[in-house]
Amino acid sequence: MKLCVMRCLKTFTHGELKLFGTGNELRDWIHVGDAARLLCSAACVPQARFNIYNGGYEQATTCHVLAQLANAFGKQIQPIYASEAHNDNPHRMRSDCGHARRQLARAPQVTLEDGILYVAWFKECAGLAGSCL
Repeated sequence: MKLCVMRCLKTFTHGELKLFGTGNELRDWIHVGDAARLLCSAACVPQARFNIYNGGYEQATTCHVLAQLANAFGKQIQPIYASEAHNDNPHRMRSDCGHARRQLARAPQVTLEDGILYVAWFKECAGLAGSCL
């Protein structure tokens, strides 16, 4: 989410957001706090050393999240998509955190909606509170 917020800050400042794909691709998200907790949990379990854990929130969404981020930044921006699907880019990707839940008792806690609330905190830290960039 942080990388997404940083990219959006730069993009929203310049007023244009160009993206690959059609905009209908489904993806889920992971909050940086959830990612850190997952990594710490895996680091503390010796048998987890060579395992792969999925950490996304398990709720796929389209790129409408970018409009939500823009709105949180006080901007009205419509992303511009290349409108072509790539064979190497799956149309649908959604996490299954069952392995992490079973072995590490870890599941994501921060929803996408709650993660977007961090924009206000980010703006305050960046000295942008009260502005729309």
